[in-house]
This record gives sequence, structure tokens and C-alpha cells, in this order.
Amino acid sequence: IWYSFRDPGWRLEETPLWEHFPAINAETLELSLPVMLGEAAPEVTVTSADEVVHWRAWRYQGRTYLLLANPIEEPVTATVDPGGPCGVSDLQGEGLGTIDNTFEVDLPGYGAMTRVLTAR
Repeated sequence: IWYSFRDPGWRLEETPLWEHFPAINAETLELSLPVMLGEAAPEVTVTSADEVVHWRAWRYQGRTYLLLANPIEEPVTATVDPGGPCGVSDLQGEGLGTIDNTFEVDLPGYGAMTRVLTAR
């Protein structure tokens, strides 16, 4: 997004995205090393109606980073199988509970989220 800051014909700082840039920057920083240096986590699977949800999981420094995106206008529920019992949190470390099997995530239309999985 930053590459478009000086594009002619519009001003990034005047778009609705501008107020979200601190969070976007923090998330990009947090995910950069897991995405670049992490290993694929084949034990994690994600399913959704019509397999519409795009996702990827990486293991990095004892955690699994799961990124999910819904590319369609309608909300979608995805079922995550982390491959075993784990703790689940958001990227900021807010605990969302522990699970023994699968769990569901509700993605808004055109929405995305990150979950951090920690083996128990």
C-alpha cells in the first residue's frame, strides 16, 4: 500500500485506509519474519463452503501463524483443524481460548484475520 503513497491523482492520507495504517504497519512487522523465515505447517488445514477461504500457515519460533482471507462479498465461516490441541490467540496475543480439536472463524466479506496457534 505504501508504494502508492505518491501515485498521481489521489492522496493516500485522504483515503479511509489512512487511519488504519498504524495497525497495518504493526501487523506487517509482526508477520514479516514468520512469513519469510517460517516453515510451512502442513498439519494445519482450513475448510470452508466451496473452499472459498484463502489461507496459509507457517511455523516460526514455537508458534504457528495462520492467515485467512475471504475474497468474496459475503461473510464466510471457516473450520480450522490445527492438527492437535493448542492455544489460540489473535496477533496481539489476546487469548481466544484453548481447543482440543477444530474451531471456527467467521470472516466478514472481503475480510482477513490472523490467528496464532501455540501447541499445548
